[in-house]
Amino acid sequence: MRENSKRIIFANILFSVLAVAVTIPFVVWARPWFWRAFGVGSYIAAIILLLAVLLVGKTGGGAERWIALGPITVQPSEIAKMAVVMVLALYLEKHEKQVNSLQKFGGHFKHGFLMPMIFIGILCALIMFQPHISGVMIVGILGVGVMFMAELVCAG
Repeated sequence: MRENSKRIIFANILFSVLAVAVTIPFVVWARPWFWRAFGVGSYIAAIILLLAVLLVGKTGGGAERWIALGPITVQPSEIAKMAVVMVLALYLEKHEKQVNSLQKFGGHFKHGFLMPMIFIGILCALIMFQPHISGVMIVGILGVGVMFMAELVCAG
């Protein structure tokens, strides 16, 4: 095996072990209040980072998708993928009665469709400015998937 291959394998093993070590405390000790705050915080952070990438983004392949933070680069659309799932789950859980309501324009339409689409639309619009079409599609599909699952859970 070549030296470069060994270095790549070692780096992947090191990052995997590090990822597991960082994840375990969240899984074991985090409480629901933490995940609610984390969901809202990640949505706000995604919006701020998506705006920042438009101002100081790093160009690659004709698109501005990355922000350089010292030795690492961050792609805010990756944070947006997680954020849309978490914030929609929080919102739909909080408004479960209205989502399940038979009153279309006061409850079900507003809380089950309109507001979630606004949450999704904000992130998709910001990602679209980069331009990052596959990112828009993934965030949109994730958001609609959460909405669909919430409807199944609320109806059942």
